[in-house]
Amino acid sequence: MADFLNDLPLSSRRRRDESTVGDRGAQVDVLVQTARELIDSAPLAQRESLATAFLASAGLKGDALSDAHSPATTTRDASIRDLDRALYALLDLAEALDTDPEIDGLTTGAVALYRSGRVRFPQKAVVHGSTLRATDADWQIGYGPVLEGTALEIVRFFDGRGTWPAGTTPR
Repeated sequence: MADFLNDLPLSSRRRRDESTVGDRGAQVDVLVQTARELIDSAPLAQRESLATAFLASAGLKGDALSDAHSPATTTRDASIRDLDRALYALLDLAEALDTDPEIDGLTTGAVALYRSGRVRFPQKAVVHGSTLRATDADWQIGYGPVLEGTALEIVRFFDGRGTWPAGTTPR
């Protein structure tokens, strides 16, 4: 049998554990760890207010940022919505500290895909019928002429936090 037939629905492919499919907990944990590092690098007087704002925006419990708390157990069964909230909370934190955080392409791509289905009209009018390609990550979404921007520019655009990257037009 050809190898590609194993990936078709109702195929006789080998069964494997798919219990974590859709669980974004590990990705949320990485964002929380990044937030912890940013907060630790902030002036001491600002740390508590930054941590409180991040946790509230991300919808996380108060102990999620404590050093004693294991990053691997911050979240369990996190959804794409949880990942979305944590990513935008991290972006708010980074903006308050005037920095751009390093975020994995899989995380930005997942949030961009999630947001593309929920995009507001002003953003939809700009990107409708286009392929959005991240220039610094290995993902693209959509069909049609290509619009490029960094992964963070694209996710910020989807949330109305910025305009489409200047100088990019469909190809």
